[in-house]
Amino acid sequence: MKKAGIITIIILSTLAVRAQNDADALRFSQVYYGGTARSLSMGSAFGALGGDYSAISINPAGIGVFRKSEIVITPSLNNNSANSTYYGTSYKDTKYNFLLNNFGLVTTFNTNKETGWVSASLGFGYNRINDFNRNITVTGVNPNSSMLDEFVQNASGKYPSELDAFYEKLALDADVIYNPDTTVLPPQYTYDAMGIWGMRQDQSIVTKGGIGEYNFSFGANYSNKLFLGMALGIQRLTYNEMKTFTETDINGNIPVINSYTFAQGFNTHGSGLSFSFGAIYKPIELLRIGASVHLPTFYSLSSDFSTSMDANFKHVTGFPDNVYKESPVGVYDYHLTTPMRATGSVALVLGNRGLVSMDYEYVDYSTMKFRSDKDSYLDVNQAIQKYYKSASNLRLGGELKFGGLALRGGYALYGSPYVKGYGNDNVLRSSLSAGFGIRSNSFFFDMGYVYTWQNWNNMLYQYVDGTKTYAEVAKTKLVNSQILATFGFRF
Repeated sequence: MKKAGIITIIILSTLAVRAQNDADALRFSQVYYGGTARSLSMGSAFGALGGDYSAISINPAGIGVFRKSEIVITPSLNNNSANSTYYGTSYKDTKYNFLLNNFGLVTTFNTNKETGWVSASLGFGYNRINDFNRNITVTGVNPNSSMLDEFVQNASGKYPSELDAFYEKLALDADVIYNPDTTVLPPQYTYDAMGIWGMRQDQSIVTKGGIGEYNFSFGANYSNKLFLGMALGIQRLTYNEMKTFTETDINGNIPVINSYTFAQGFNTHGSGLSFSFGAIYKPIELLRIGASVHLPTFYSLSSDFSTSMDANFKHVTGFPDNVYKESPVGVYDYHLTTPMRATGSVALVLGNRGLVSMDYEYVDYSTMKFRSDKDSYLDVNQAIQKYYKSASNLRLGGELKFGGLALRGGYALYGSPYVKGYGNDNVLRSSLSAGFGIRSNSFFFDMGYVYTWQNWNNMLYQYVDGTKTYAEVAKTKLVNSQILATFGFRF
């Protein structure tokens, strides 16, 4: 549906044709902790608990809680769905993925003391911290505008050599827009049936990839009261996106054009380096208090971007029925600095009966920053500082024990990173989770289920009508269902 007032933050988010944008910075900076089935079924509220390999990505002091060596692995099955509504038409798309969510090895060295330095542990492993696999489909008949309006408005007043080769120049070369009077300078562009709307619009967005963190960690236990830890994290990032937008004359009242498809392909890969440290303090047997700091991740990334236009015309003598044009391939090498994270945690451990835990995480997304030796990202970095803010994330979890059996539940709420009044300023991400576990002295098995939902305003394009800028937005509900199984061995 059409919505006025979607301004700079969304405008910049459409400019991947020229350089990386604020949407990329946010996408690669957000962290949704993966890991073991036990951790996720408790909402990933493990900052004050430790003793679980997932906890190292939240609070590295958690490795100091281990009293035995351990090997753990967690496969998962993900079902991502997107239910979009656009001009009264709803469409649900889904995507299944089988992923490796976690694996880890912890080696613990005990001093056989109960005071002083009781034990030390070394760890190496992997935790998935973001998943980009998703299919989104939008469809509907638009009575108000066409994407060709945006092409025309971007082109008008510019000579062909000044047009963006990835965007409006492609539309001109494919003949879906044109200059009707070459005697008027600078050129003014139009398209056939401008002002006659009602074409069906279809958008498909297919994304793949994720971010995985490889951890090298060290922790120690002092008198079973104070647990300290630090971790070096190496993030591996891959992101592939194919976005297509098609307009089709379903009523047969648009001159010349039957349909056209505008496709955008965007691929990013690279790696990052981060460092974290933390502590867990147990003043009494019942209470544990945790705190951790994750320094910014420094990514070195490479992206490539290209577009194409495939136009199908009504049969007109002297003109081709089909025109296909491709842009050049833009390749960008650059660096991204993500925000620092600070987490405070508290847990009540009720002996052999169970526990409850809470994590509070603070992230300032206005500190995200691009830089490059070849290109200036000043405009994008200024927009990030202006339109993004700090966010608070809350994670809650609990566990009930019945001998070797444990039942678990959790909830997580991730706050909006946007300044109020801009784009998706009210977007919140919520998760509900549950699971169970069976443990013995040398083996454990855990199952978990996580249901995550988020409402999102997906902008197809924008255009100017008079003095107002409008954005064509599809209301989209994103849902993820995840089933995990963890297999662990202690020795």
